[in-house]
Amino acid sequence: MRLLIVTGTLAESIVRNVISRISKKYGDEVHIEVLVLDVPVAALITTQKLLAELKSKKDYIKNFDIVIVPGLMRGDLAHVAKYLDKPIYKGTKYVGDLELVIEALLKGEKLSTQIPADELLNIKSSINIKKVNEIIETGVKEAFKVGSLSIPIRGPPIRIFAEISLGSIGDVQEFLKYAKKLSDQGADLIVIGTEVNSLDINRLHSLIKELRRNIPKPLGIDSINIDEIKVAIDEGIDLVMNLSRESLNTFKDYASDVAFVLTPEVSRDHKAEDKLREITKMLNEAIDLGYRKLMIDPIIPPPLFGLVEGLLALRYVSTSIKNYPFLLSIANVVELIDADSHGVNALLTSIAMEVGASAILVTESSWKTRGSVYEVRKSLYMNYLAKLR
Repeated sequence: MRLLIVTGTLAESIVRNVISRISKKYGDEVHIEVLVLDVPVAALITTQKLLAELKSKKDYIKNFDIVIVPGLMRGDLAHVAKYLDKPIYKGTKYVGDLELVIEALLKGEKLSTQIPADELLNIKSSINIKKVNEIIETGVKEAFKVGSLSIPIRGPPIRIFAEISLGSIGDVQEFLKYAKKLSDQGADLIVIGTEVNSLDINRLHSLIKELRRNIPKPLGIDSINIDEIKVAIDEGIDLVMNLSRESLNTFKDYASDVAFVLTPEVSRDHKAEDKLREITKMLNEAIDLGYRKLMIDPIIPPPLFGLVEGLLALRYVSTSIKNYPFLLSIANVVELIDADSHGVNALLTSIAMEVGASAILVTESSWKTRGSVYEVRKSLYMNYLAKLR
């Protein structure tokens, strides 16, 4: 079967990616080519525009058995098909479902010149959560592992690091119960967050042991206290947050085994370019000291305190430092904006997808952000599905 797929300019690369996947699956059974019209969006393609384009390529059209146009295109294609003496049908509304149309055609099912294929055939997307995750995980270029967790150099997939404040939950069993809940809701790694002046070595020691015993996920610590970090490392912690320039020498003996997150030491007034320079300098120093498992956190300030510059820095890191994964910590925004968390989480997760973040750090410190891990996990799934479709 020889098919010609018509699309607009904006969707061209997506269409070609989908067709490449379909061609690999069906081999010689199906031959597919793409015709790109000089129209940005499929919904703007008119039957007049289509006819004008196909008229000029009438000899080329003869090479195909069927022409498929976007399902969102308006109008009836019957007169176009009649003029060209060629079957021309509407495909699906979403290009990610194009394979389902191919399957229907190979089974001998008929399509329509008026109704989108997904409506006509009552096609429901066959991509479920498990399949979405499997596809997204395929072909990932791994930077390193944190415990058993693979960290991609660029997402997707995007890992969820869920931080729980040790100060807000005093009892080890209560902390354990909450950590298990977040793990069940989609956290890939649990971070123990300590307070600035805290130093409760015994509790930290027993907490890490209990978490190791009961939760099969990697563990991290977010602390500025050197003694706490050393205890956590001795207990086999997988990730250390907020590695500052001053502490590079302190932890260099653990540089090859433990993953560290680098954070720039810049003031509120510093611009994105300053952050990038500071991060680059820190990164080079850390590499020279033997650090291998490094992630970068450009630090996103709250709204009105440098949020835009933080997002710019995020973009700069993504494009300038290509061989190291980076983290988007959304806590400063979600916790410190007086708005419901689900919309803010959805937006920030989408930003993380656009810039290729490898992980998102999520907190649920205030009452209004409870459920954020679940919301981010759902948002990631929606973003993955949107990317595939």
